Amino acid sequence: DESYDPTQYDVISGLARFQHAIEANQDIHDKSKVSYNLSVVVRQFSHDLICTLFADGFRVIISLTNCETARYIEMLTNRHHVLHLAIPKPFCEDVGYNPPVDEDTPFATIWMQPRTKQAADVIYTLAQMDYALRAYVFSDTTSGLLDHLLHRSTQVTLAREFPSPIFSPLAYDIDREQHKRQGMVILDKVLSHLASENESRASSHAFLLTTATSVEVELEKIANHSKLMTEYFWILGERLDMSVSVLLRILSATEERSMMNFGFLRYTPFLNPEDCAEFGFLLPWINVTFTKEIGCNFLDIPDRASAIIQSVLVLYRIYLEYMRVVENPQVVQCDVRPYPVYAHGSMFRSNFLLGMNIRVWETVTFYSLEKLPNRPARFRATARINGSATRALTQFGKFLKHRTMGSGLFANRFWSFHGRMLKLGTVIEDPMVMCNEIREDGMLVNASGMIVDLLDILKERFDFRYEIYSSSDGMYGDMINDIHWNGLIGDLLNKKFDFAAAAITVTKSRSKVVQYLGPFMEEKTSILMVIPTSPWGLFRMLQPFKLDVWLLLATCVILVGCLLYYMNRRSPLSAHNQGSQMERTNDGEVSFSENLWCSIKSFLSQGLEVYPVASSARTILLSFWLLALLTRIFWQADMTAHLTRKSNKLPINSLEELAAQDEIRPLLIKGTATYQMFKDPAAGEAHRRVYQKYVEQHSNVTSLSQAVKMILNNSKYAVIGGHHSLSYATAVHCLELDWVSDDGGNYHLGFAALPGQRYTEAVSLYLSKLKETGVIDRLRNKWWFTMNKCSVHETEYHSLGIQRSAGALIILTAFVALSLLSLLVEMAWNHLARTRKTAPECDQRSAVDEKGDYECQESEVE
Repeated sequence: DESYDPTQYDVISGLARFQHAIEANQDIHDKSKVSYNLSVVVRQFSHDLICTLFADGFRVIISLTNCETARYIEMLTNRHHVLHLAIPKPFCEDVGYNPPVDEDTPFATIWMQPRTKQAADVIYTLAQMDYALRAYVFSDTTSGLLDHLLHRSTQVTLAREFPSPIFSPLAYDIDREQHKRQGMVILDKVLSHLASENESRASSHAFLLTTATSVEVELEKIANHSKLMTEYFWILGERLDMSVSVLLRILSATEERSMMNFGFLRYTPFLNPEDCAEFGFLLPWINVTFTKEIGCNFLDIPDRASAIIQSVLVLYRIYLEYMRVVENPQVVQCDVRPYPVYAHGSMFRSNFLLGMNIRVWETVTFYSLEKLPNRPARFRATARINGSATRALTQFGKFLKHRTMGSGLFANRFWSFHGRMLKLGTVIEDPMVMCNEIREDGMLVNASGMIVDLLDILKERFDFRYEIYSSSDGMYGDMINDIHWNGLIGDLLNKKFDFAAAAITVTKSRSKVVQYLGPFMEEKTSILMVIPTSPWGLFRMLQPFKLDVWLLLATCVILVGCLLYYMNRRSPLSAHNQGSQMERTNDGEVSFSENLWCSIKSFLSQGLEVYPVASSARTILLSFWLLALLTRIFWQADMTAHLTRKSNKLPINSLEELAAQDEIRPLLIKGTATYQMFKDPAAGEAHRRVYQKYVEQHSNVTSLSQAVKMILNNSKYAVIGGHHSLSYATAVHCLELDWVSDDGGNYHLGFAALPGQRYTEAVSLYLSKLKETGVIDRLRNKWWFTMNKCSVHETEYHSLGIQRSAGALIILTAFVALSLLSLLVEMAWNHLARTRKTAPECDQRSAVDEKGDYECQESEVE
């Protein structure tokens, strides 16, 4: 009837192409070479046509009609047990492949369609597989799938089965009828509204449901909006009566169309040769026949026409193998009572179901548009779905899922550059990109660094070649006069590069003009300064203990000496007090000086000459030994840590401190995101004050290497920049520079590309995967710690110099001087004592004999 347009495909001509295959099959199964009247006729439906065909001996009716006509034919064919294959459009409700047969319905039509609910479930499953949380459904109200789709979506939402797709219906009119339908919006207006949406659109998936013979009008209107072709995923949900070759011709009109993310559902098993190769074994005879005759290429055969041709070939085979041996010239008439039935109709029906392998036909195949460089566009199967019961990607779909890290449904989703040469821009900054040779055109020769290693990983994944060029001014990019951009961002906007391969900080202003790839690293603001030089203390060996501790220890030594003297003096068990009862006595035991000297020697872990005998004195001495032991252990451990500890006390510890003082002057690197952040009038108070200090000193720093040289030459400068670059500078100059981190939050680093590029999503996902799996961290460790001269894992021994041991020498010198002074005092004291002792003796002799006095004086003089 009118639901099928014969201008799209002539079924008679199509069957004629396979006439010789039918005849060859007949010769194989009929050794007698007897010809049988196996014929196909095509008629326009009328109410008396079916009964006429019955009377003429036709045993199979295939209907390409609407649902009402198909059900009328069903009534007649079921009554007379004549096989009826119904291929209606649109889909009929509550009927599908292989309806049940029971006592009430001993014979049933075979509906070559899925149930409407199952067809709607296929669309719902596609949305789930492609992770579409929200999708538009365009409908001209001719499809019955929309109601089931919305009902399923509502049920899932009420059951709180998340995440699940939500569908937004958009009814449209496309001027196919003479009079405009009420309540319908022209498709042009709907598409224009979607194309004008900003970045925060609600959905990027669109299903087109229409039973029109051709969707060429809809596709032409969609193609008028470039944004809809590049940013949306389009799926045709209804059965197509136009050939796929015509669809390809429409989509191949322009390069932009051929790159659309576009797909449709096919309700018959085969379309391409790879379909026959993948699951043709399930339909072996059909596979062999079509592979031999047309190379298993159904691009010129629409969906329902393909179902007719495959059904006719199976019917012929069934008749020749099973039915002709039992066939008799039976006449079936509609006006005879009781109604006559075709005696072998049930057998014909059951054999057809077996020959067609209906379970294969219940599976719907999703075909996606694929356009490779220098090759024509084509459709390839990526998924096979049986309602909501089973779903599986094809081999090609699994390949796409792995390479695109997406659903695997759309073949035009970017997954490779296919060997393309890319021109990439970067900024030379250690250790991201390092190069010693730059050509006149800015190309880097033999570049190395973390970014180069990362590009090599991307090259292996996405199959491209690349050349790296330096930015025109060596900067990352800053906005000039709120209009133009300089640096790498400006070069990218001027299309000098395919994308910018540098560690570019994600900022709000940059995000308005470029699209980021990644991010692949986190960043934060830090401050780089020169480590203040502090002279080494001569008495640093005493620094583990504070002055009050040393005084306390000295007091303990004196106190213990006094206690020992007192205990030895008063204890009845001391050697001195026992007197003759002890074999050995020592007067030094009760000498204050000897007891004090015993306390000092104990503290210094030296041997004692006099040991107390009394238990009370020994108890005090034992406890003091324990104190001396613990003190020595603590001092030795603390001294070791004190001598090896690296304590760099920087003059500035935060951004607020830098803003509040005037001694240290800030340096900002032009063209960086840090520079933009401090330059922003809406920045915080500390940022504005630091930027004002920077402006007042009229410095012009455009690279990190320049800034590092400035602070090494003048310690009154401090560089403010990204943590990664400043930490690398610290690793290179670890004995001279150090950094402090600002707690102002983290930022993202990534590559940058022009908006609307197809590869941005795939490259961003892969960069994020590299970050999650630790590849980025390993690259960072490789380049950051290569130049670290101050590793905490060093095994080389560093001996102490004269400066670090000078304190001990000074103390030794002081005590030597003190001992010499003591010697002089002892000699003087001894001389004075002898003089005083000799004088009284001379006085006595002079009283007896003056001559003797003279001799005494003379002897004293001598």
